[in-house]
Amino acid sequence: MTERGYVELPVLRWLSGEGAAESSDKGLGWTYRAEAEMEAFERPIEDPLVEPLLVAAIIRINPDVKTKAQANLAVTALRKAMAHPDKLTANRDTLDLLRDGATLELCPGEAAKTVQYIEFDPAKQGLNDYTATNQYRIQGVRECREDTVLLVNGIPLVIAEYKSYITGGKDWTEAVRQLHRYQRQAPLMLAPNVFCIAADEDEFRYGTILFHDAGREEIERHMDWWGRWLSLYPDQKGYWNEPAAGEPDDPLEIPVKGLLRLKPCHVLDFLQHFVVFETKKGKVTKKIARYQQFEAVNDMVDRTVSLIGKPVTAQDRTGLIWHTQGSGKSLTMIFAAYKLRRHAALNNPTVFIVVDRRDLKTQLADDFDACDYPSVEKALGVEDLKKKLSTDWQGTAVTTIQSFQRMDKLAPRERDNIISLVDECHRSQKGKGKEGFAMTMRVKLPNAFRFGLTGTPIDRTMMNTHRDFGPLKDGEQERYLSFYGIRRSIKDGATLEVHYIRDKVPFSVADKPLSVGFEEMCEEMEVEDEEAKDLVQRKKSQWKELARHKDRIDIVLDKMLEHFLAHPDPNGFKAQLVAVDRQACVKYKDALDIKLKDRGLPPEWSDVIISAGQNDEPELERFHYTKQKSDELIDYFKLTPKEWEQWNREAHGDDWTRWRPSLKILIVCDRLLTGFDAPVEQVMYLDKPLRDHNLLQAIARTNRPLPIMDKRTGLVIDYFGVFQNLEKALNFDENIREESLIDWDALKAMVPGEVARCMQLFEEVRIEDTRECLLTALRRLRHPDAAKNFEHNFKSLERLWEAVAPDPCLYDFRRQYNWLCGIYIAHKRRQRGAQTTYGELAAKTRQLIEENMTFVNLAENLPVFKIDSNYMTNLEDLPSPADKAAALEATLTRELAEDDAGFTYRQLGERLKRIKERKDASDEAAAIRLRELQKIAEETAKIKTEPERLNLTKPGEYELFTALRAFGKSDNEEYIADCARRMVQQLRENRLMPAGWSHHKGGQQKVERSLLAESWKVPYAALGFDPDDPHPPFLKAAMDELVKTDKGK
Repeated sequence: MTERGYVELPVLRWLSGEGAAESSDKGLGWTYRAEAEMEAFERPIEDPLVEPLLVAAIIRINPDVKTKAQANLAVTALRKAMAHPDKLTANRDTLDLLRDGATLELCPGEAAKTVQYIEFDPAKQGLNDYTATNQYRIQGVRECREDTVLLVNGIPLVIAEYKSYITGGKDWTEAVRQLHRYQRQAPLMLAPNVFCIAADEDEFRYGTILFHDAGREEIERHMDWWGRWLSLYPDQKGYWNEPAAGEPDDPLEIPVKGLLRLKPCHVLDFLQHFVVFETKKGKVTKKIARYQQFEAVNDMVDRTVSLIGKPVTAQDRTGLIWHTQGSGKSLTMIFAAYKLRRHAALNNPTVFIVVDRRDLKTQLADDFDACDYPSVEKALGVEDLKKKLSTDWQGTAVTTIQSFQRMDKLAPRERDNIISLVDECHRSQKGKGKEGFAMTMRVKLPNAFRFGLTGTPIDRTMMNTHRDFGPLKDGEQERYLSFYGIRRSIKDGATLEVHYIRDKVPFSVADKPLSVGFEEMCEEMEVEDEEAKDLVQRKKSQWKELARHKDRIDIVLDKMLEHFLAHPDPNGFKAQLVAVDRQACVKYKDALDIKLKDRGLPPEWSDVIISAGQNDEPELERFHYTKQKSDELIDYFKLTPKEWEQWNREAHGDDWTRWRPSLKILIVCDRLLTGFDAPVEQVMYLDKPLRDHNLLQAIARTNRPLPIMDKRTGLVIDYFGVFQNLEKALNFDENIREESLIDWDALKAMVPGEVARCMQLFEEVRIEDTRECLLTALRRLRHPDAAKNFEHNFKSLERLWEAVAPDPCLYDFRRQYNWLCGIYIAHKRRQRGAQTTYGELAAKTRQLIEENMTFVNLAENLPVFKIDSNYMTNLEDLPSPADKAAALEATLTRELAEDDAGFTYRQLGERLKRIKERKDASDEAAAIRLRELQKIAEETAKIKTEPERLNLTKPGEYELFTALRAFGKSDNEEYIADCARRMVQQLRENRLMPAGWSHHKGGQQKVERSLLAESWKVPYAALGFDPDDPHPPFLKAAMDELVKTDKGK
């Protein structure tokens, strides 16, 4: 089997029942239409739309559309949106049109009508046509052939591309790259795209492409957004929390049946509510919902719609959503507000986004604006909110919980289509003053729905949060409406583990001990009112003065620099230094500048981001940056090393003496500890008392993944002593505490197991710096499953090594790791046919290799073969049949696994696949395998020279020859070649193959009829084709091969 058998056909079976054992099995309900059935619609190959299906659907859905001519007005409007020269704008405008419909004058002189392309009402969705098809051809600058396309009313909304690691050595990531090639080669096909799918035998991912000509590195970074799907909504809530989600029987079945279901149709739900185009700093990015966002939003909407207008209690109209830090809470609120506002059953509801800080109000309102959310307003204060409530205003507004005050004279708003989405609900309903504000909100909005959202766990002192935001179900308190925890987030790759190191630098207390404890220090840090915070900042405090004492700062900085230069910096990662207050930040900056200069390093490596006070002294005023300056510093900090290099080249050219030094360490006290995303930040140097939610939110700054740099973990180094008593610092359930922070020693303890897992494939292989040892190890990687496991395990070990190095715990494993690096390099060289070197490995790994290059040099000097007339001579250099077979198999896999392989290559690939599936490793089996592989190699080498040898050099001649040879009865190559030349000459003399002939069905039919008639003539009799057969076997293969030669592609 190929990717078709391993992936494509099972997916089609689940979608439509195609190929199912029982004829009554219709799968999810999609209608499967094979390539031949699709041809009946006579779709021009350059047109992604199936116009007959679309016109018929428009007439069915819209009572005002009576004729095909009227329906074609809507089709023309759609084509205009799709044809926008900017590809991202084309996608945005097309999806807007599909969602909202086109306003058209259907009859001259009559008022314009809104014409819908798709019926979104679940009760009427049967009016839509749902087609699943495969091998969907589309012509752009080149012809592309999509593995699976899902069309609604003839509009391709979902494109799926598949790969097979077993047969082709390529996984889902190559499918993503191929989808981007389609975007470059046939962009019109992607204009109506909601999302794409990339899959292999073991992995199913969905995501959206970049709508510009992105380079390989940008596409690699973008793959971070391609996620798994683990929701079975509405059949089962929170499936991702079940053990079965971690070990499914089939890794493709759940995501296909969960994401692509029709009742309800999730694709249409995505189109309507779960796609945004976010504009930040002039750059537009398309984003789609992750599975937990999709399900949480629908849970909120379902609860609201099911209870609207019913006599239920206020508590019944609530729900608590806990999605851990970094899982996209802001987007969840945007999606929720959008779907609630659009829902017809809610009759133009009011949606309040409630936060507990002014800066969050601005941040969230900006997020809504950036995503083109229509008409979101900011309630500017108490009076503005009172005015909105008193006028029974309807719309979406972002406000603060503190705005719910001084409302004694305001009559309660009794209507129940008011929904409050309360951000950071674990803290916004409790605390000084907030309980009164929250109470006012509930009194003045007695029938409103209230949904609480939080990214941190509910601690033991805040159990009322469950009661405040959860109904009673059968007498039991509902804990969560939707729960997406830390462990699941890490498994999904949405966040990373965070480890901690205790390295307390004690205060120097000369006389009497401190009279203040950890809790009191934290209370000072937790003041949120801006005026009160400023007062606390100014108030003299013995413990703060001791914390920022010069001698202590010197000790902390010496420790920090030693760690930073040895651990995160060599790999290009960055850090935050968190101080107790603004004065400490300045002292740290000044002392750090001196220490950097002493080491010959630029002081620009660090900077300070703090809030400005009204009466600050000059030493603080130095860092009263404007918002523009602060934003610029933050953006510069976020740059990866490659982005930093690109920034400087664009700003200063190749003269590196003018380049601006990288900003590597941000010194902060309060700012950037929440809501700050910088994946390049790996380490937080903590020198400030924090606890519970504040601590979790702060350390989560380090947990953002960065796969392009192989980021393995986040790290917090505690110089203050916060983690001396972890239970006191994190007052949560033990399992939450264990998931949130992991001792650094636990990470180091993983090293022996990770090394052993990598070495498991090489049991009884003696580690030596010899070629024989290298070849023996490579034989163990012959089978695709073994190779895939090794690659996965090695990259996991490499990330771990980079995270832990240069810790002494690695010392005993240096030899094994160096040896594994050599195996990995040699394996990748064979697999890619490229000069893979140790330079592709990470920085600390390269440093280790340079200490002993012997084995890696052997790996780099192992020859990479190609199939030509001399391939056998090159193979003779290998000692045994098993070594020769392994090298030849890898080379053939690489050469025959082309995306658009010709007919003969596909036949050879099938033979190769059958050989690879045999697992017998005996010497006799190796010899047999080598002989079979040599036959395939000989035929492959022969194929490369055949066109010239047989004088089949004109376009189409050799391609037609391969089909005639495969299906004809003659063994005479010269005769078959002459037949091919005659047939192609006849086609060209009759002008049946001009540039672009294959773009239209009519052009293909003429060529097909001419070929068929020609094959009946006497000169071709020896080919043995039956003149009475209207569909001889050779004809389809011949047409497929000739299409590839069309110069109009």
